[in-house]
Amino acid sequence: GSHVIHSLELGNNGLAWASGSVNRYYRSIDYGKTWEHLSDSTSFIPQQIWNFGDTLLIADGYESDPLYRHCTAKSWDDGLTWTCIPMPVAKFDQLYFTSPEIGFGYSFWSDTLYKTIDGGQNWFYLLAGMHIFEFDFATEEAGWINTSNGLVYYTNDAMQTYKISNCGGKQINYLSAVSQDSVLAIRRPYIVGFKAGKEYNCSLSDDDNDGFTGAVDCDDTNSEIYPGAIE
Repeated sequence: GSHVIHSLELGNNGLAWASGSVNRYYRSIDYGKTWEHLSDSTSFIPQQIWNFGDTLLIADGYESDPLYRHCTAKSWDDGLTWTCIPMPVAKFDQLYFTSPEIGFGYSFWSDTLYKTIDGGQNWFYLLAGMHIFEFDFATEEAGWINTSNGLVYYTNDAMQTYKISNCGGKQINYLSAVSQDSVLAIRRPYIVGFKAGKEYNCSLSDDDNDGFTGAVDCDDTNSEIYPGAIE
């Protein structure tokens, strides 16, 4: 059938999990030939799912009882049942787990990045002001973040420190880490690549006083040219 799918996670030996719009959640045990609709058998509906060795699933989503409580959830039985952990901070618009213990949560409302080192039981403030779009990690510690102004950040210590891999400009729409030191991205209409070893010292000055620094302004000598300007 036709379904809108937002997230697809694969396991071994034919296992797969899919979540979609209007609170739909499915599981396959035969490599996707057939799908079991699990939405009515659990009060938790996943939005994004991470599989760790087919022994633990971690997901973010909503628990329907109480009504639409946003939480992190864990399953030890291939996604049949879930244990919901309420979010101790404001709702995360982006969530990403790199291991059963380490995860990152980003809130658009507060423009703040949080981190957990105990599987979502507790979250602590990490940094603010990055305007994050998405994450993608190759290992537990090595990964990439792209932001609304086109910047791509790289970390090899789970965001204790990070490097800027470019100087922004056109928006990055998708990230896919291919190794711990390289990532592919879509910057329409192109596929581009970024390397971990190269760091850009982007200008932090705003020479044309249009509110955008040289790190993201492709012409910092003309105040009518800036990210988002009408052409």
